[in-house]
Amino acid sequence: MIKTMRQLLFTFALSVTLLLVSCQETTVTREQVLIALDSLEHKLEWLEYKTSQEKWELNTTGISDSLNYYRGLYEYVVTDPDLLRVLEQGRRLLHDDEALWRCELMHSSVVLQQVEFSPSVASLRDSLLQLGLNLHPQTPYDVNKLCCIEHDPDRREQTYRTQNAMGEEFAKGIGQLFRLRNQATRRLGYNNCLALSLAQQGLMAQEYLKLLDRLDSLTAAAYGEIIQKMQSQLGSNPIEIWDMAFAYRDVNQRVDRYLPIDSQLPLIERSLEKIGFDLDKLPIYLSIEQSNVRGGIVEYLPIKPPYDVRLTTNLSGGLHNTRVLLYNIGLALHQTHIFQEQALYINALPIVWAEGMAQTIAALCNDEEWLTGYAGLPQSLVESYNVAHNEQNIIRLRMTLVDLMFEYEAYTNPNRDLNKLYWDLFERYMMLPRHDDIKPWATVTKYVMQPASMPNHLIGEMISAQIVYEIKQQYTSLSDNTAIGSYLNQNFFRFGIRYNWRDLLERGTGEKLNPEYLVRGLGI
Repeated sequence: MIKTMRQLLFTFALSVTLLLVSCQETTVTREQVLIALDSLEHKLEWLEYKTSQEKWELNTTGISDSLNYYRGLYEYVVTDPDLLRVLEQGRRLLHDDEALWRCELMHSSVVLQQVEFSPSVASLRDSLLQLGLNLHPQTPYDVNKLCCIEHDPDRREQTYRTQNAMGEEFAKGIGQLFRLRNQATRRLGYNNCLALSLAQQGLMAQEYLKLLDRLDSLTAAAYGEIIQKMQSQLGSNPIEIWDMAFAYRDVNQRVDRYLPIDSQLPLIERSLEKIGFDLDKLPIYLSIEQSNVRGGIVEYLPIKPPYDVRLTTNLSGGLHNTRVLLYNIGLALHQTHIFQEQALYINALPIVWAEGMAQTIAALCNDEEWLTGYAGLPQSLVESYNVAHNEQNIIRLRMTLVDLMFEYEAYTNPNRDLNKLYWDLFERYMMLPRHDDIKPWATVTKYVMQPASMPNHLIGEMISAQIVYEIKQQYTSLSDNTAIGSYLNQNFFRFGIRYNWRDLLERGTGEKLNPEYLVRGLGI
């Protein structure tokens, strides 16, 4: 078996090498670029298929014989330096729209991988994960959930400090990781890693900063009112960061009681069928466990979309976990409804666009008719929850601005005092006391595992908010209308990434990306 694997690796590597050697002349022809594109597309499609299969085996049986092998093979293919050179020349040589678009998509798929697989970056990243950073709660929601358990504010503070204590240990390494990624990025001809990532998602740095500034100005006054309300409610002045989730604990717990573990999947299936998506008739396969101890974990595995996509999940009760499951099913719905012959248009979805589609489906959980008609909440509780939910989302958005601006500034100049930078931004956007003895930024696993990925989620939220607004304009609600599924398929899902996501968004909503829809959805 080992000998066979080695032979396959050698044969595969040789085929890639021979292809690129043929393109190593100073002048690459259009025909050579097209051959390279076809070959690379088939190889990456096969490798992604095999890797997803192995992940499924690991998640469902606990055993995978070949996951590391296929990951290594994938790394070998995408890090060949001649590959990027051929793709960059192709961007100049190809003039017909479809061939050029394929080249752009493939270039986007490869260039960030070359940064992440560079030896110095990979070595430091893996060492940080091995030291235990990947065991830290991955989102502010997870940390806040732990803090809101405690009635005593001193114990909430202690919980917050405990959850962020490892920041002291990892701060130096994460700062170095910012620098190493920038060095690898500059070798490829780009200013820094974040600017490269934004460009690959179709965003320029200045446009991105303007979006963040606009969100800041649109939410600052409403957020200030929330702080004042919370001070009165908790009898605490000033409010601390560890108090904020506790203020909404009671209403969240009351809502969660209506969504026990065993109700979630039937509820989701029923509500999706009513908007035109029958999960029983789609090639979406789920491996389900139920656990309130380690629940809420979902992994989406696109084995061979649109024909075979799978999810592994540990179901857990509550609205947040229902939303997480619905979000991942949204990823699956999108890819199972793409009708494109070119596999690249199915597999190379920009993260911001995949996020936008998934969050549009997950938005069902915010719909008033869904909460009353499917989750069974009484109207009085829905009204209380809507107020609390909007306020929590405004708080989360302000915290997101801290994280995004920190990441932007850290990649722009990683040699500065990053802890001072973080708390300066925290004071500006959160308007709360700073605690320079804590380093929360150095416990954010996304900075290590998913570099420069945080903007994708926010832009995805903007995309979703704009689409949801258009749906409500046409159909009043997100629930109980099969025309909603037809609208999503007709305008978005079926295209995959055959066209630029900006053009698809404007075509489907009649407007370019506009952050004001996100703010409007917060009740501001």
